[in-house]
Amino acid sequence: MTTVDLWLPLRGRSMWPLGAPLEAGVAHTPWQDLRRGDVVAFVGPRLGTALFHRVHAIASDSVQTRGDTCPRPDPPLPHAALLGRVVAFRAGPVVFPVAVHGPAASAWRQVGLAWSQIAPHLRRPWSMWRKY
Repeated sequence: MTTVDLWLPLRGRSMWPLGAPLEAGVAHTPWQDLRRGDVVAFVGPRLGTALFHRVHAIASDSVQTRGDTCPRPDPPLPHAALLGRVVAFRAGPVVFPVAVHGPAASAWRQVGLAWSQIAPHLRRPWSMWRKY
């Protein structure tokens, strides 16, 4: 498993079903090592916030991300806003590593990208169901 540099709590619905009470383990990763489909942490628009979204495009000066349940991509992020790639999830004392190299990593990315095509259509029915 890649070394985790920091653990950050998951909140919100943009990456559903990932969320509380999970924490994401982030490894500082150069932008050149990111791949389409990786989940990354980046500095949010409010000071002191970190966001997690999936990489959808990489350019020489920016990275385009999108939350899995969001219908539109985020504005391009400068590379300096990236905190790193998510390499593990933690629920209490149990750690679930995420593959970052090899066939398992490719499968993780492809499943995530496929989910990001389906999830925006489920967000509204899910939020209505949760009220009951």
